Amino acid sequence: MNYTLIVYGTRKGTTTKTAIIIADTLRRRFLYTVEVSDTKHLKYYKKRLAEYDNIIIGSSIVSGR
Repeated sequence: MNYTLIVYGTRKGTTTKTAIIIADTLRRRFLYTVEVSDTKHLKYYKKRLAEYDNIIIGSSIVSGR
């Protein structure tokens, strides 16, 4: 079983929506177990990182920067 964590940082919420879309795709198409978290809550997951098969990290891009 693939156990995946998606961690993202966002300023205006668009990255949150993207992370949720990616998670839903992984769940439906590939039957992955996926958890999604804002970096603000990373302390909870920090001790459990070794449990995940995949970790996806995403961030926002503002005006191409």
